[in-house]
Amino acid sequence: MVQKDGLDLGAINTLLVKKVEELTIYAVEQNKTTQAQQALLIELQKQLEALKKQVNPK
Repeated sequence: MVQKDGLDLGAINTLLVKKVEELTIYAVEQNKTTQAQQALLIELQKQLEALKKQVNPK
């Protein structure tokens, strides 16, 4: 193991890689959630427009 100034750089690097992987997975999941919310929002906007046309036909 490489140590400098009493720090175990190998262990620190391993921990940092693990944290990057965790954050990457979290970001991917957040992206999926955002996409699902956007799809729902579009559907709700369509429904709202349809209801508006029923209430105020032109």
